[in-house]
Amino acid sequence: MLLFVLMSCLIVYVGSRLQRRTVKSKWVKVNVIKYCILITATTALLTPKSQLSSNSSLDSTGIILTPPHFFTTPAYSHKCAIIRIFGNNLHPLQQQNQASRNLHTILTEESFIETPCVKVWVINRIINATEKSEIERLLRNESHVLEIKIDIEVLRSYGSRPKQALNHLTDINNARNEALLFARGLRVEWVILLDGNSFITSEGYNTLFSNLDYEFKSRGKILSFIPMSRLVEHNSYGFQLKHSHKLDQLRDRISNMQEPYLALHYNFLQQLQQQNHLLFDSRRSYGHQSKLYLLRQLVSQHSQFIACEDAFKKCALRTWKSTVEDFETTSRQCGYAIRMLYWPDRNPDKPREPSNSSPESSNGSRSHLRTLSVSYLIKTIQEFLHS
Repeated sequence: MLLFVLMSCLIVYVGSRLQRRTVKSKWVKVNVIKYCILITATTALLTPKSQLSSNSSLDSTGIILTPPHFFTTPAYSHKCAIIRIFGNNLHPLQQQNQASRNLHTILTEESFIETPCVKVWVINRIINATEKSEIERLLRNESHVLEIKIDIEVLRSYGSRPKQALNHLTDINNARNEALLFARGLRVEWVILLDGNSFITSEGYNTLFSNLDYEFKSRGKILSFIPMSRLVEHNSYGFQLKHSHKLDQLRDRISNMQEPYLALHYNFLQQLQQQNHLLFDSRRSYGHQSKLYLLRQLVSQHSQFIACEDAFKKCALRTWKSTVEDFETTSRQCGYAIRMLYWPDRNPDKPREPSNSSPESSNGSRSHLRTLSVSYLIKTIQEFLHS
C-alpha cells in the first residue's frame, strides 16, 4: 500500500510539472507536494508493520494471513472439533421443535466421529423454554456444551429498540465467534463450523479429512469450503438419514449445491488471535448475508489459502446454473454435509399452514418464510416478557 501511494504521488507530481508548461502556477506544484507528503505519512502511520511483509495479504475486513510454514506445528489434542450451533426455531420457516428433532438423529447416527474428533454444541439464546430443555436433555452426556445466554435487558428494550431485540435472539455471527474461540482453546488441528441441523455421513467425513490433510500438507491451505446440499422435503418425507448413506443413495433426495460450510485450521485461528480479530461480523444479522459476506471476502482476498473453492463458486447463491451434479462432483473430492429438513415431521402431501411455501424448494421461498417468521418471533418476545 505504501509503495502504491508513493508511485501515485510521483505520477501526479510529474504530471503537474508537465502541466506547468501551459499553466504556470506555483500553487499546483506546492499543493501536489503537500498532498503527497500528507498521504504518504498518514499511510505509513496507519499501516500495520505485519502488512509490510511480502508474505502477507490483507482484505477489507482486516485479516492478514501468512503461509503456515512460518509457524511451529503444536501437539494437537484431537484431529478436529465439529461445531454445531442451535438457535431459535423460526416458525413458519422451521418446525418449532426442528432443532431437537434433528439433534436426536445426529446423536444417534454420528457416533463414528467420536474417536478422532470432539464435538462442540452451542445453545444460542433459545427463548422457547420447552425446546431449550429438550436440547439440554439430549446433550446431558456431552463434554463440550457452550450456552450463550439471553440478555433480558436487551429484550426489555423491545418497545423502544425492536430491531436490537430481534437481532439479539438471531445473532448467529456472535455465536460463531464464541464457538471458534472455545474450539481454538481445545487445540485441535481442524475446526469444522456447521449449522445445528447439519449431518455428515461416514463417506462425507472420510473424504473431507483425507482432502484436508492433503491440502494442508501439500499445498499449505489453512481454510476449506465444505460442499453443502439440502434434503428436499417432498422426496424425503419419512426418510431417515444414516451415517452409512452414500452420495449415490442421496442424489434423488437432495438439492443443488448451497452455501458451503467452513473448515478452519489451527494455524488460521492462531493468526486471528494474534491480530485480536473476530472472523464474523455481528453487525450482519441473520438473513442479511451473515456468512455469505465473509465467504465473498475470503475468496476475493485470500484465495491462495483456500481449498475447495468450487463449493462456493458453483453454489446456488452464486450461479443459477448450480446443479446436483456440481454438488456430487465437488463432494467426491472435498467431502460434504447435508442440511436436514426444516420440517422433519411434516407430510408434504398435506396442506401447509400458515404458508404454502416449502423452505427447501428455493432460496426465494426461504427468504419469504424468513420474513414471515419475524412476526412470530415478535409474538414470542412479548409472551416471554409477560410470563
